Amino acid sequence: MNAKTSHVLLVMLFTVGVSLTFYKLDESPVTWMDEGLITQTSRNLATQGRYAIQTAPGEFASPGIISTSLPVTLPVALSYKIFGVGLLQARVVMALYIIAFFILAYLLVRKHAGQSAALLGLALLVTFAPIYGHGKNVLGEVPGLVWLLFALLTFKNPWSGIFFGLAMVTKPIFLLLLPAIAIVYVYKREWPSRIFIASLALPVLVWILVQFPHDAIGNILSIYANPHHTNLWLSIVANAHRFITEAQPFYALILLGIWLLSLLWRWRARVDIDKVELVAAVFSLFVYLAYLRTIGYYRYFFLGEVLALMYLPITLLRSNLERFPKVRPLIPACLILLVAIQFYQTSYHSWVASAYGSHRTRDLSAVLSQLPPGKLVFVYQAPELANFLPSNNYLQYVKVAEDIIIGADNLPRAERGEPELVLAHAEDAALPIFSRYEIHTAFDQYMLMTKRWSIQSQ
Repeated sequence: MNAKTSHVLLVMLFTVGVSLTFYKLDESPVTWMDEGLITQTSRNLATQGRYAIQTAPGEFASPGIISTSLPVTLPVALSYKIFGVGLLQARVVMALYIIAFFILAYLLVRKHAGQSAALLGLALLVTFAPIYGHGKNVLGEVPGLVWLLFALLTFKNPWSGIFFGLAMVTKPIFLLLLPAIAIVYVYKREWPSRIFIASLALPVLVWILVQFPHDAIGNILSIYANPHHTNLWLSIVANAHRFITEAQPFYALILLGIWLLSLLWRWRARVDIDKVELVAAVFSLFVYLAYLRTIGYYRYFFLGEVLALMYLPITLLRSNLERFPKVRPLIPACLILLVAIQFYQTSYHSWVASAYGSHRTRDLSAVLSQLPPGKLVFVYQAPELANFLPSNNYLQYVKVAEDIIIGADNLPRAERGEPELVLAHAEDAALPIFSRYEIHTAFDQYMLMTKRWSIQSQ
């Protein structure tokens, strides 16, 4: 491939990636609970100077229950401070993270395998729907990957530890990097420098102090160990079954399997394996294993899947295919076919594509921005709605999991009819705690409730 063709392809691929990133940015994917909780901490920091979750006017809960942390919430808070509070202002930060991920992935693959492999890897990534599905929402997966790729690109520098640390504090799943790095150092018979260890520990220390200001260590561990209280063995069996019966997990398993087989062959052939690839591969394997014990959302193996996809061109090109001279030239063709399939799926049959026609953000903005700031609002089990309110005059109740509940004290206040307005999912209209209220407006999957006339007249 000559330089001109290479540059043209590079520009085309980044154009695809940027276009898919910004297309319907504020509507696709639709906003939901996790994004609502994360962006609330940013909103409260920007507007009230409190890095916490509001439960009532002037009352706050610890942000420790939120798994996505400072490398996401602080830039979003800065965006809110400069441009005002809004979903688009938050998601622009995520869009920049996605673009940074594409750039760093391209640079990493090019550094270790050359331009052709880098272009193939980039093509696989920019057409991969989960990157947009999990990356455009304000979540921690893609930002964490950005810091991880920074770390892998600079691994020979002892200060790369700070990038590993930033990845770990973005989302706790990245803490699996600790055993991954340790195993690779043992395998390579090396020892990390003191600068590496200290620079890695610094972001983690800051994270603990800021994210868990008043939380006991035991409470933190219980939250992250098994928040949904699933049966461990039943979860393992169910999720292992998904890997062979459901398309997305099966695809993820194939990608990891190809990567691990390639590493195994290179190890047996005494081919030197770069420390960077080993850390990425061991971390990915740990992510897949950790997924087995979870409630089963695909997002929980996404990190390992996207790294395996990024390394797929390297994996295939470095496999022992010299014995099959007629097969090796087919690798680029097969990868290009895979890119075409992914692009079709991303454009027409993915989670992001299904939301291209959504108007949730538009409808939420239209209804909630008109609420009188002076009226007390109760937001029930819908934290994503709080960010559209015109003021901080609201109560909130969120049950994230059985043992993770925010604002439980506000339920009796709603039963007494203290809040003047209620925002909740339409399916919750008949709950006994809302017996004093009636539906005023229905929009998207939500409802605005006001006090019944008989109550208001008393």
